[in-house]
Amino acid sequence: MPLPDPITGRFDPNDPTVRALAEAALNPDKSKIPRPYKCPLCDRAFYRLEHQVSVSRDKTKSAFHSIRNFHL
Repeated sequence: MPLPDPITGRFDPNDPTVRALAEAALNPDKSKIPRPYKCPLCDRAFYRLEHQVSVSRDKTKSAFHSIRNFHL
């Protein structure tokens, strides 16, 4: 583990170990995120319910709100 600079207290951003740790912190492995919402029409799974609903609507071409005719 690299040691911080004794004067500034910061790590050297050019150090390969510091660079690797920063890269891992900024880019988490998304393949390990649980995806409980499965699409009923394909094999895709989603982390958020609204993403699954959106994709299902796109595939079925259904509207979010039904259009009503109001007579004024």
